[in-house]
Amino acid sequence: PKPGGGATDPNGEVIDPGSGAGNHPGGGATDPNGGATDPVGGVTDLGGGATDLGGGVTDLSGEAAKQNTIDYLISFIIPAIKQKINIHTNTTWNEGKQDYIISGATQFFGVIQYTDAQKQPKLYNTQDDESKAARREMYLGFDYIDLDIKAFGKLASKMVAAQNVQMKTELANMVKKIRQYARAFYLTAYNTLINKKDKLMELDLNDLQILEEKFVTINSSEKRFTQHS
Repeated sequence: PKPGGGATDPNGEVIDPGSGAGNHPGGGATDPNGGATDPVGGVTDLGGGATDLGGGVTDLSGEAAKQNTIDYLISFIIPAIKQKINIHTNTTWNEGKQDYIISGATQFFGVIQYTDAQKQPKLYNTQDDESKAARREMYLGFDYIDLDIKAFGKLASKMVAAQNVQMKTELANMVKKIRQYARAFYLTAYNTLINKKDKLMELDLNDLQILEEKFVTINSSEKRFTQHS
């Protein structure tokens, strides 16, 4: 063999140290500068390829991390929460059949007021759609649990019977806060998450992580609220 060429060819062929697919340090299958195991570009190329950690099939900082965050978010949607939302959004739910005994003229809802869409004070026991919706927000705040609603209504009715203006104002503010909690927890946070869960992958990882932090905070706040209610 000629040192300047291939195995049988003086110009260089199969095992020509000047070129080919052999183990020539200047290029080939095991060439550190290019080839199948080339760390700069190839099948196992860490800079871009099937196992590319910067963006590829097994990209743990991208799609996989997003999916892990989404799975964690969806785990917050427990059956009990979905059940409460389903009751609240059920248009056939009949308030009159619940026997809460709080809407009479001298009872709780017959005495306290809320501010309607026109910024006007209105009694909670008014039979228009807006007042019905306001009452149902309070029921949602009590998780639609009959015993809790009746117990609160009974106590509140006794308090308003004292005809103390300050006490009536405090009760109205209390119901307002209960409604705000119900809207924020069930409707704004969870109902939105339930309806949008199939589109979460469209968000980027940073937004998903922010959403995750918010739901952790929301659940912590809800536990404190229920413990003190």
